[in-house]
Amino acid sequence: MRLFPPMLADLATRHRTRTLLTILSIIVAFVIVVSMATTKKAFDSRSSSVGDSRLWVRSKISLMVALPRAHEDRIRHVDGVAPVAHANFFIAIYKDPKNFFGQPAVEPEG
Repeated sequence: MRLFPPMLADLATRHRTRTLLTILSIIVAFVIVVSMATTKKAFDSRSSSVGDSRLWVRSKISLMVALPRAHEDRIRHVDGVAPVAHANFFIAIYKDPKNFFGQPAVEPEG
């Protein structure tokens, strides 16, 4: 067992390119696995934070195109539906037209 560490050191110094490529491949594999796990966790946490009982209905054309108000009444009369909320989506600008971002506009409760 005393020969094992010196033997590893000898192999690592004799084939430096192979040793470097092996270490780099292990690092790259680790980074890929961690990034994929992080992405999966981000997608899963987004869906679990909303809840299983919420359904979002939108136009198939675009997020900007609102559903007609008549659809709101039809959805409200479906069995198992509690409250129905109407939301709209618009582009907001912060100080400069280059700084735009999407915002949902929701009717206040009342």
